[in-house]
Amino acid sequence: MYLIDSRRGGCKADASGITTNTKIVKSSDTTVNECVLLKKKFSFYRKPVTNNKPYKDITILDAYNYIKGTYAKKQTLLLRCAKSDDEAKNIKKTLFDYCTFSGTFECRKKDAIVSFSGLLCIDFDNLLDVERAFVQLRDNNRFETLFLFRSPSGKGLKWVIQCSYERQSHVEFFNEICNYVNNAFGLVADPSGKDIGRACFLPFDENVYINPKLLKQ
Repeated sequence: MYLIDSRRGGCKADASGITTNTKIVKSSDTTVNECVLLKKKFSFYRKPVTNNKPYKDITILDAYNYIKGTYAKKQTLLLRCAKSDDEAKNIKKTLFDYCTFSGTFECRKKDAIVSFSGLLCIDFDNLLDVERAFVQLRDNNRFETLFLFRSPSGKGLKWVIQCSYERQSHVEFFNEICNYVNNAFGLVADPSGKDIGRACFLPFDENVYINPKLLKQ
């Protein structure tokens, strides 16, 4: 498997906070699946959300570094201090970069997809206990969690898992996941996730989770 080695000084962030020109190291004790996951790419867009043209294609590891870093810290704190829902929505739509986890796009429309990433992002909004739900999703024994982070508001979660469209469509797979988490944990997913071009805003979350397999050196 090939991994980004930030210790060698090869990671350089452009203005978006996404690392580029990274050095690559080889690890001999890894699996093919991990290698494939690290190569999966999806589109990253610069704010505001009305901009539907991708800035570049990134990986889960790039998104992890962005969210764990301070690139979105100021706007995340600003949103969480908003005095009204309208103010919060405006901050999110105008100040947050975002991505489309399901694939790469020419522009953010479901009929403009270039390639599927094999990733699915499920949103959970207005949770009664965010941290309890975080542990339930992270440690569930049916779908391996690749990436999990708190939403810009801090009241929800974004859960990224691997998916396959060989036997099911995007909508069918999405519905299967929704039924599973609802029956297993009583969690209700945002139905807008069935839109393959759904925007996912990237906040600051210093406790973001990434599957350890993707960080093995």
